[in-house]
Amino acid sequence: MWCENKEWYSALLAMSGVGVAKADPSTGRFLRVNSKLCEITAYSEVELLGQTLWEMIGPDDRREDRGRSQKAVRGEASHYAAAKRYARKDGTPIWISVHAATVRDGDGSPSSAVAILQDITGRKRAAPSPAWRPR
Repeated sequence: MWCENKEWYSALLAMSGVGVAKADPSTGRFLRVNSKLCEITAYSEVELLGQTLWEMIGPDDRREDRGRSQKAVRGEASHYAAAKRYARKDGTPIWISVHAATVRDGDGSPSSAVAILQDITGRKRAAPSPAWRPR
């Protein structure tokens, strides 16, 4: 299979214009991150690898996100997508669009979680307020 080529996979992660993360599905601990995710969050790779997915998510979104993740781990959902609030290393709030899925091994057990993360803060700020209505 073409994606089994480790060099190709590494190059894709390095060049990607979006954040990419691999995490332990049971703990949420980051196992691998790309440089774009480091840029988005302002954390170094080493700092991110010491954290879980949920530590950067705003407290209002944390419970819902854990629930979605656990549904995917249990096999009740193949993937999920959401826009949620994160905090950069300096505490600055940002909006992230997340698309995540659970990867399963040969016997169907969850082996990892993968996520694509994109900073959508600019889009959120530019969006009209809920009271605004086009004519």
